[in-house]
Amino acid sequence: MEEGNVEPQDTPTSTVSPAPAQPLRSGNSPLPGRALCVEIKIFESTPAEVIPSPRSWTSEEVASYMRSIPDGAYYAHKFRDQDIDGEALFLLTPDDLIRYMDIKLGPALKICDRINELREKL
Repeated sequence: MEEGNVEPQDTPTSTVSPAPAQPLRSGNSPLPGRALCVEIKIFESTPAEVIPSPRSWTSEEVASYMRSIPDGAYYAHKFRDQDIDGEALFLLTPDDLIRYMDIKLGPALKICDRINELREKL
């Protein structure tokens, strides 16, 4: 292999950028004066339009979300039984979880914190 040339790896998700007309140089490079090569990993992802907004979740989707968070799995069935869909999920307060869903204070606060984090991502 000639100095300065880089052979691409044989992986389907790896792409090596073509050599620039003028090699990039960096004073912080571990090999000063050598051309830098950038490797870009390409990941397949689902377009945002395909993933439903949490506000449009069904009660089953809310229950599935609850099963995925700490302290939520034990109570997921209560969200489904109370028909808590995505819209209702964002209206819940810790008091609602304690009073109407018989969830203890600690888990209720943690669940509401996760709901707030989900709300902030919208």
